[in-house]
Amino acid sequence: MNQHLLKHQINKYQSSFELHAMPKPKVLLVDDRQENLHALQRLLRSLDAELFSATSGTDALSLTLRHQFALILLDVQMPGMNGFEVAEFLHGHPDTRSIPIIFITALSKEERYIAKGYEAGAVDYLSKPLDPDTLLTKVKVFLDLNRKTLQLEKTLLVLSELNHKHRLLVDCAGEGILGFDADGYITFANPMANSILASEGGKLQGHHLMYLFGSGKTSLEEWQAGEIFKACHSCNQLRNDDTILWKLDGTSFPAQYTLAPYEPEMGLQGGVMVIQDITVRKQAEQALIRLASFDSLTGLANRMLFINSLKEAVSKARRHNKQFGVIFLDMDKFKDINDQLGHMAGDDLLKTFAQRLKNCVRIEDIVARFGGDEFAILVEDISEPSNLAVMAEKIISQTAVPVELNGRNMSIYTSAGIALYPADGQTAEELLHAADTAMYKAKDRGRNGFCFHSPSACPLQFQNGSYPPASN
Repeated sequence: MNQHLLKHQINKYQSSFELHAMPKPKVLLVDDRQENLHALQRLLRSLDAELFSATSGTDALSLTLRHQFALILLDVQMPGMNGFEVAEFLHGHPDTRSIPIIFITALSKEERYIAKGYEAGAVDYLSKPLDPDTLLTKVKVFLDLNRKTLQLEKTLLVLSELNHKHRLLVDCAGEGILGFDADGYITFANPMANSILASEGGKLQGHHLMYLFGSGKTSLEEWQAGEIFKACHSCNQLRNDDTILWKLDGTSFPAQYTLAPYEPEMGLQGGVMVIQDITVRKQAEQALIRLASFDSLTGLANRMLFINSLKEAVSKARRHNKQFGVIFLDMDKFKDINDQLGHMAGDDLLKTFAQRLKNCVRIEDIVARFGGDEFAILVEDISEPSNLAVMAEKIISQTAVPVELNGRNMSIYTSAGIALYPADGQTAEELLHAADTAMYKAKDRGRNGFCFHSPSACPLQFQNGSYPPASN
């Protein structure tokens, strides 16, 4: 093909792509307050963008693993995982480190806060209350950049198609690449596609494309009524970032794929499908969720997961007219042990304490580390408040068994406070406050014991433990 004809074909194909709607750039809005999210959505709705919302750092991290965002507007002050921590996670992950982040915050405008935002990976830093014109101007810059990037990717695809459609199907590609005809039968599979999808020694050629989606024998009418045929016939690309595909041996795996038609303006000739096995990505997503929900030292639930579980327990108990309890615990004089024996010994002590707590409760009870030497237990489905007293006595007794640290036998003494739903609180916040208050009453009475928030909740002999005062 001479240069003049090649240039003509490039322009013609590029115009054809431009006639079809470009995919809208995606913008992620992260704020723990719904009213702030609604305000941002109103400000940005004039832009030709697809808006996603998240009310926590965990939700934001999960969304970034499933979508390609052109921009993230990220609130700094959030419970659980704050904006700086979310940005650091994204900046440290190879799949998300290039996403632009604009911090939106009501924090002080001091240089140290701004510098912390940039160190966490932000490209800009806006203070509340927001100026709508400034916000729109900055967002438009990144959306335009994203559109140009997408257009460049489409242009490169056109050039590859013009060069030769089968050069898309390269043997050295790290993704599985399939070619299929107008009837949906696979005509080409690169080595990676055979490795991902075929049984040992099996070949994909001749199988129908819909077999990969769990369909058996597919008729021509079923194929032409399907999403893939319609997308190809309409000269559209099709992308799915999270689906299940089936191998020839009948097993399945999580995958993402992109599909595009051959020579779209000359009628449907078939197409090309690029497949990636996303098992590792899904495992990373689960690891991130676990990292955001569990304490890394003890393996117990963290504060955020506990509070969410407590809110669910309140809703369930209110519906079914049940009672449950919260036990809040603090290790007596833990700081003294930490100072005397060092942080490594302190960490070992925390892990031992956490394991003993788990050994004292039922499987269904939720044990959490709130931070430092503070712990909490959610005990649902109790018949009597005395059940909680028995559990608290068992915990105080079992955790006091000496443990060897750096050649010394140390005892772990514990103060505990107990709150009951609904007697001591109607919300998660009220119950935690009541249990915390009761725990400090136990400390005031000499430590190494427990107290109920409401003295009338349990017989007098269960009001406070009678173990010896804690000493190191």
